[in-house]
Amino acid sequence: MAKVLIIDDSPEFRVLMGKIMERAEHEILTAQDGDEGLQVARAQQPDLILLDYMMPGMNGNEVFHELRDNDNTCMIPVIMITAFSTNYESDRTAALRAGMEDYLTKPISPKDLIERVNNLLYLRRNAPRPSTANPFA
Repeated sequence: MAKVLIIDDSPEFRVLMGKIMERAEHEILTAQDGDEGLQVARAQQPDLILLDYMMPGMNGNEVFHELRDNDNTCMIPVIMITAFSTNYESDRTAALRAGMEDYLTKPISPKDLIERVNNLLYLRRNAPRPSTANPFA
């Protein structure tokens, strides 16, 4: 079981994503905007974040950069989710180049979402640990 933080301004979408993640046996954390999402991420240290792009106040891109700039949240995998995509390929490419682990557009297939989340969690758990040994010693 992993902790998944859902940051989205739509209560209906948070509930829907929460049910999908609970079905996959993950613990759910939620936030209704970017500021709350950053607070929850720092306090709860989720294993993965599902982040809406279009939100009032801080948009998803701004939240993502705040997460990456913080030592406590910089390694948390982020899947950006958006309903707005006039140019999906270039938006997705830009998101991935910025360091996001995945980029999805609404509507989302529950099965696809669960597979992507579980794959990222598996990779995170099984990533080689950075060596603390001095390579020049």
